[in-house]
Amino acid sequence: MADRLHLPRLLRVTAVSVVLTIVAAVGIVRLVGPPSTASVTPLLPDRIEVGERARGTYRVGEHTVLIAADGITISHPASPRAVWASPRGRAFLVAATGTVDTPEPRGMLRLSEHIEEVFGEQTVEGADVDTTGRLVITGLLGNEESDERLEYQVFVATSGRRTGGLDIDVAVLEEVDRLSLVSELDPGELVHGLGAQFSDFDLRGRAYPLIPRAQGVGRGAQPLSLLVDLVLGAAGAADTTGAPLPHVVTSAPRSMWVHGPDVVVADLRQDDRLAMTVWGEEMQVSMAVGATPAAHVAAHAAAEGVPRRVPEWVGTGLVLGVSDGATEVRERLALLREADVDVTAVWLSDWAGLRPVPFGDGPGLAATVDETRYPDLAGLVDDLAEDDIRVLTTASPMVSPDAAHDGARDLWEEAVEAGWLVLDEEGEPYVVEVSGVRVGWVDLFDPDAQSWYARVLAEEALGSGAAGLVALDGEGPPLDAVTAAGPVEDLRRAYPTRWAATTRRALELAGLGQDGLTVHTAVGPGTAGEAGLLRAGDQLVDFSHTDGLASGLDGLLAGGVSGLTRSHVDIGASTTVALPGPLPDLLRSEELIVRSAELSAFTSMMRSAPGTRPDLGASITDDGVLDHLAGLVGLFAALADERGRLDRGFDSRALPLVRHPVLVVPEQPEVAYQPEVFFLGEDLFVAPVLEEGATDRRVTLPIGVWVDIWTGEEVEVSRTTVEEETVAAPLGRPPAWARAGSAVADDLDRWRQDR
Repeated sequence: MADRLHLPRLLRVTAVSVVLTIVAAVGIVRLVGPPSTASVTPLLPDRIEVGERARGTYRVGEHTVLIAADGITISHPASPRAVWASPRGRAFLVAATGTVDTPEPRGMLRLSEHIEEVFGEQTVEGADVDTTGRLVITGLLGNEESDERLEYQVFVATSGRRTGGLDIDVAVLEEVDRLSLVSELDPGELVHGLGAQFSDFDLRGRAYPLIPRAQGVGRGAQPLSLLVDLVLGAAGAADTTGAPLPHVVTSAPRSMWVHGPDVVVADLRQDDRLAMTVWGEEMQVSMAVGATPAAHVAAHAAAEGVPRRVPEWVGTGLVLGVSDGATEVRERLALLREADVDVTAVWLSDWAGLRPVPFGDGPGLAATVDETRYPDLAGLVDDLAEDDIRVLTTASPMVSPDAAHDGARDLWEEAVEAGWLVLDEEGEPYVVEVSGVRVGWVDLFDPDAQSWYARVLAEEALGSGAAGLVALDGEGPPLDAVTAAGPVEDLRRAYPTRWAATTRRALELAGLGQDGLTVHTAVGPGTAGEAGLLRAGDQLVDFSHTDGLASGLDGLLAGGVSGLTRSHVDIGASTTVALPGPLPDLLRSEELIVRSAELSAFTSMMRSAPGTRPDLGASITDDGVLDHLAGLVGLFAALADERGRLDRGFDSRALPLVRHPVLVVPEQPEVAYQPEVFFLGEDLFVAPVLEEGATDRRVTLPIGVWVDIWTGEEVEVSRTTVEEETVAAPLGRPPAWARAGSAVADDLDRWRQDR
């Protein structure tokens, strides 16, 4: 396996010409910016006319709705700025008809939208409060090039979702397939969230199709992304993520989220407005009320639900990822034991074998044990249990006709015979070739298929005594596929939630209850309430914000704003890249493994990834890693009580464990918007090192008295002494401070004394 490079033969034969093409193209890409996997057309609002009969001030609960000649403003006494405002003098509703091409070659979903007709002129003709207390706004949407007019209705009501805010329902009474609600943004108003986004924390300047998609390799990093796209069509870009959510919080602060399974596009390409577009003719939106961004995040989480409690054992040590069979498990555990690294579980990423993925190998799709790698899986599980070490296996909703092990159960044949696969337009199983392997999807919208696959996972993936599943590939089938519940285009955002429910049911069937764990990457509406832990992406083995370690922190922070309360990053990242010709390889270093372990120590889980090429680059059991790993795992375990306190607080105020500073100190902008820092809860401030080769970093501490977690030294910061300073950050000791007098400061004081 060591000399295998999963790139097409043609690439290897013509490496020189490809390299020359890349050299020329990279110059162009650097001028015009990274590629995008989506081309979505902005639905621009035209003029608005508000009739005399509609103008006035209306009360909806405690909200005041002012309808004036140039638009609408909604206010609430608990919010310092308007809860919502339409763009001045422009329509706040736009309807359209259109189509979208959705080629999904080799697993990467791409979008090319074609708008046919736009209704961007708006009149507001009526506004009345009905007997239920709802404000009903009516009018017409028009197209300046035709005489056609569309009737619309907007219902504004006090929220029934425990937000203290509003629910706004929009309907167009004619046949359209795009409906956009346009909101005004103030000058300098920053926009955050939209799920686990791996770009800047301020989302302005881009359009984001909120469809769960494979994250891709490189995501704009050059020349890698260009090479991957030219040959594999799998580069991804700044708009690709498996965990998008149509929820934003702004610095004003105000918030908005869209309900339902329809595709949503968030368009922030215009500085003065946000357009949330649903691919449908109806739209349901909620808005929260609060004086801080944290209040808006908590309101959203209270309405949408928070993840299930994580078993206590997760917080006691390292979850070791392996991909080379039972022998590797025992050898690596021996090395970790000798280095005093506490291991709580082993993730057998290869328990069902391996399959080719871009630039290496990934978990197989047989969904049955590969007995050549694990000839006695139950015995291995029992042996590890004697040392209080659990086993996790891997699960995927994709099955393959190419994956069955000799003499083993053939799940493809079972699914085809029962009619439990997602279909193409001809009624045949929808098959896509990904890295040379044919794959299809279990139709999780068919209750019988979902029940069958939950039993499969309980019997096969968990049947030998495993404690949980790392659930991959949940983004969903291609948009032109068909399920038992209808076209995937109408349901793609809901597929990750069905997948999370399937894995949860598998845990129940296996008798694991609250002690079982699922780890998910893909997210849809309600996934957070079904899943256990969420994994913030699938990064390259470098430090970049494009697709490396720094992007993992970006995903943690953006996802936390959108209700993804318990997330983590892979230790060591995942994708190693060995390139042909003179192009440099991208190999995992000991420094990257240690720095990613430092970041993981302050999250919900410490889990190492074997990676796509574990035979190349550094390993978690290399001496240079083991020198630091025991201390970092010990720090992670010392924070278990703090994570427990934060978990218990979810019932009254559901905020993420890993918090962007704007959720903790919004009144201190010099702290809240400095790059690459975060809080664990409210009392632990962390400044991770995300730059290769760095041994110190610049940081501005929040106001208060802070205790250095490594030395115990106190630092007092007042309003007059806030300033950026350089702090030491040697490998294995990420800068971090606990708030003096806090419970976590006491926890870390005991840990420091016991070291």
